Amino acid sequence: MWRSTLSQNSAPQLIPTLTILESAMNKVLLAEDDDYLLKGLLLALQRRGYSVTTAKTGAEAQAALLTDTFDLLLLDLGLPGIDGTQILSELRARGNDVPVIIITARDGLEDRINGLDLGANDYLVKPFDFRELEARARAVLRKTNWNNQVEIEFGSLKLNTNNGVLQFKDDELDLTPKETIVLKTLMAKAGRVVSKRQIMNQVSDHLEEASENAVEIVIHRLRKKLESARVLITTVRGFGYLLTEERA
Repeated sequence: MWRSTLSQNSAPQLIPTLTILESAMNKVLLAEDDDYLLKGLLLALQRRGYSVTTAKTGAEAQAALLTDTFDLLLLDLGLPGIDGTQILSELRARGNDVPVIIITARDGLEDRINGLDLGANDYLVKPFDFRELEARARAVLRKTNWNNQVEIEFGSLKLNTNNGVLQFKDDELDLTPKETIVLKTLMAKAGRVVSKRQIMNQVSDHLEEASENAVEIVIHRLRKKLESARVLITTVRGFGYLLTEERA
């Protein structure tokens, strides 16, 4: 992997390390007017396998967003011509829900609050280390991909996450919203242990604050509903839960 420290006034220093990162293959619009930072970010993102379109002015960013689709927008607020806050406001007004990470030198609390209230998914103040930007981008994309996953399958299970309908064999069950999120979380990581904290975070992100006791209750209900599906939710004491297929 490559490590990069970025600031507004200097290009990144790329230092080789031994970690290998899989190609992300996501389309990114990078809206930044500082030449050094733009080139540094462009190089670093491309090395990770991202497909990057650049915009140096507000008008260029607007045009790109109107003519193409992206998986992620990295948006500087101080773009020439059209300010980044206006771009973000108009983007959300059009119903475009592309994930947005603001990258800016504006470090005031009101600036952060305003950016997030306008619909940004995250807010990163310059100068920053590229590794932090990349980690935030991965987190935003993971959440977006998770939200967009309508159907998920494991073994005999097929779960429609939009309506909470669970199908297996000849049976069809209606799950509650909380059951749907918990089962989806387990199915997405089938064969691996999922901690209570991970499940609580997913429920909290999409519905309401969840406690460990609430998770245990939902797990108990799901076990009852899955009794004939030949799928097991096993408690791994001290770690969490494991979804596996029952052996014949």
